[in-house]
Amino acid sequence: MVVVWGILGTIAGFGAFIWLLNRLLSFLKSSRLKAALILPMLLMTMVGFFWLALLSPQGLGRIVVLVTLAAMLLGERRRVVFHHVHWNPPSADSRIPNINLFHPITTTEVASLRYKITLPEMPDEGIRLVFLSDFHINRRLPISYFQSVVEEVNALSPQIVLLGGDFVSEGSHISLLSQFLGNLRASVGIYAVLGNHDYWCCAREVQRAVEDFGVRFIGGSWTRVTISAQQSVLLGGCEAPWGKTLSVDKHSPKGELRLVLAHSADRIYTFVRNQVPMVFTGHYHAGQVRLPAFGALVVPSRYGRRFLHGHYSIENTHLFVSSGIGAAMPPLRINCLPDFIAVDILRDAEPSRVDMTANPQKA
Repeated sequence: MVVVWGILGTIAGFGAFIWLLNRLLSFLKSSRLKAALILPMLLMTMVGFFWLALLSPQGLGRIVVLVTLAAMLLGERRRVVFHHVHWNPPSADSRIPNINLFHPITTTEVASLRYKITLPEMPDEGIRLVFLSDFHINRRLPISYFQSVVEEVNALSPQIVLLGGDFVSEGSHISLLSQFLGNLRASVGIYAVLGNHDYWCCAREVQRAVEDFGVRFIGGSWTRVTISAQQSVLLGGCEAPWGKTLSVDKHSPKGELRLVLAHSADRIYTFVRNQVPMVFTGHYHAGQVRLPAFGALVVPSRYGRRFLHGHYSIENTHLFVSSGIGAAMPPLRINCLPDFIAVDILRDAEPSRVDMTANPQKA
């Protein structure tokens, strides 16, 4: 029994550390000190729970361990149920590279996820929109990879392109943006927000560099985007909690579609309460490193893995969470595909729904 309790205490300590890492530590500014503290904190948490399981008096420590394990199991069950009810697979014309145990490195195996959404607010013509996020452009990944992503996006002929932030992780990489953003095309316009790494690094410099390529930043504001003489959308940008927040209410001109571009999905329930039909976010990298059979461990969100990746329908709001194009800390993906999201928004006389002619693969 001593060995069993030791194992249970170690597992509980590991789970407690992951909870703290996802919901608290990951929001601290990236630095060498933060990176250096993570391993000692992990060891301290695991040793602490090991001590609770074996050495604490009167069995109180074992109660703490059991409560922690029960909370972990209940949280995971809740996540699985939520995923089953609210997550929607991409359509059959998506391009999703295969992942297997013999090819775990997926850093440049980009997926193209496609969705068809019908909304009553849309005129008959519809809109094609492409969303990209979390580039983290650096010299460890070939520029040709980012250029190939841009070529694939351009081939879809989008009217609107949305960029979800985290363009760089270091100021010395800003000059690399010109080698792929300059070729990105959208017939109506390209709109962006900044991400946490942009703010931690050099937000003003990043914004100026990206604006040089005709990209419009909309953080903290609503912008009316004219698609045609009969069609426009309201596009809002949210960079909270690192930058500019977005004021949201339920009121908009009758029949005008509202879209929100945010770096993180952590404010999703604010958008749901205020009846925003569509929200596009990144930040989580879909975990970036996924363990076989279990999935992602590190997901920097107050909701843990609830909104890990893909398309979620929450009441009348469609949430799209991109895995991102690049990778950071380290610049490597394991069993986790980078991706961009293409959405065709079409008119429907009925309440909003998602096209379910879909690929059965789960996120």
